[in-house]
Amino acid sequence: MKASSPIVIQTPPDIAFVVAAGRSGSTLIYKTLCLHPEICYINNVVTAMPGWPVLSLLNRLARKHVALKTRAWFEDSGQAHGVQRDYLRKLVPMPREGESFYNKAGIPCFPPDGFALSEPDLRKVRRHFAKLLHYGGGKLVLSKRIANNRRLPLLKAAFPDARFIHLVRDGRAVLYSLLNSPRVQWRDEWAAQMNLPSADFDDPRTLTAAAHGWLNSVQRVEAALADVDESRIHRLRYEAFLTDPVAATQAMTDFLSLGPSQAHLDAVRSVIVSAGGGGWRKGWTAEQLAVIEGVQGDALTRYGYELQSRPPTRHASQ
Repeated sequence: MKASSPIVIQTPPDIAFVVAAGRSGSTLIYKTLCLHPEICYINNVVTAMPGWPVLSLLNRLARKHVALKTRAWFEDSGQAHGVQRDYLRKLVPMPREGESFYNKAGIPCFPPDGFALSEPDLRKVRRHFAKLLHYGGGKLVLSKRIANNRRLPLLKAAFPDARFIHLVRDGRAVLYSLLNSPRVQWRDEWAAQMNLPSADFDDPRTLTAAAHGWLNSVQRVEAALADVDESRIHRLRYEAFLTDPVAATQAMTDFLSLGPSQAHLDAVRSVIVSAGGGGWRKGWTAEQLAVIEGVQGDALTRYGYELQSRPPTRHASQ
């Protein structure tokens, strides 16, 4: 009997990363793009069993059923984060950030300064993600993980030709989103990470720390992408996506060299997203805005956001 040929897995795979500060709408962007039939993603089952990238085969079950994925991944309101799924909706594999998958590939969540992977370890990372694409199908892997802001140098070393969708959201809106998060535990966990006694945004110390948190994340991404060719970076303001999600999505799929899919654009059109996001304008007091803009002012201006309180002043990041 003739022996079967070994599976040939192309490495490194074509891959792209969505990078952004936390609570910038990256989950919505990520899921919206993953509706496209040519994108492979880390699904919830692979996240639970990260040593088995073959389980990305499940992605193929709903690969071309864009409307089905839309109903399973989004709330009726268009909410993409923390979606509560009933039994039937859970049968449809859903994109996850997949920290366990990164860890299994050999990428730590909190790499110390100067941490680097050896060439054999880099090959292991490439092969792990290449298997995901091989079994899951599609043209490229798309990944979104906020922790990647800290390890972009590692990802650039592993994937020298990777592309990046750099998403930015108004820092004042990001803080207001955190303040009004329906999940109190998120705010408490954030406060603990920042070594603050509580997530009381009426306390100027908390507000200042939160403002620096957004600024530090933005600066970290900027520094990591500084040596990446502009042809491999697509820059997007979250507010522009909310204003015209179809046009913004089309621009992103063109950047990723994906084939045209009317079903994908129709699905994006069907997802109800609010063009608001300006609740912070009434929610923050003048004093609070002065604190936030005193920290974020230069960065906000650089990204085209208009200040509400006073001209930007320069602050060193914490």
